[in-house]
Amino acid sequence: MKKQLIIITLFMLNAALAKAQDPTFPPPGTNFPNPSLDQFVGTWSWTNGSDTLKIKLKKVNYLDMAGYTRDALIGYHYYKKAGTLIESSFTHINSAYTEYKHTLLLSNTSGQGDSVLTGGMDDLTKNKSFSIRLDVNLVQHTMAMKITEVSGVRVNTPTPYVFTIPNNITLTKQ
Repeated sequence: MKKQLIIITLFMLNAALAKAQDPTFPPPGTNFPNPSLDQFVGTWSWTNGSDTLKIKLKKVNYLDMAGYTRDALIGYHYYKKAGTLIESSFTHINSAYTEYKHTLLLSNTSGQGDSVLTGGMDDLTKNKSFSIRLDVNLVQHTMAMKITEVSGVRVNTPTPYVFTIPNNITLTKQ
């Protein structure tokens, strides 16, 4: 009986001292602002002959799945090849984040530094998504863009994946 009393006492003491959450972690509803994203906001353009790609980025503050609000960039793109419009999400530029009409979702929380964005972009023509990396050069007002396939298994997708929009290009801030 004495042994059981000791075990029950230890169990109750342990339960009283146990904490379900780390007290140093911010409570849900906390906002995580990211002022370094401001340098990317605006319209970026690339032209090569009669081919044009424009990307419009805007900063949003959204509620994530963990109950925190944080800043990110959403974007819209417009692509013309040989003067012919291939794809555009510019008609949705004034839509709210929650309407999910944007074709880019980006942030610089990947440990790459404040001048690098990573995220995803939609290929509207092929109805596919791909990974995108943007490196900004504030001195020259340019941004290098590299797109890659999203990691994972693909079914009925050509290998390598051919993107509709140009890759490995440098955009200039307008």
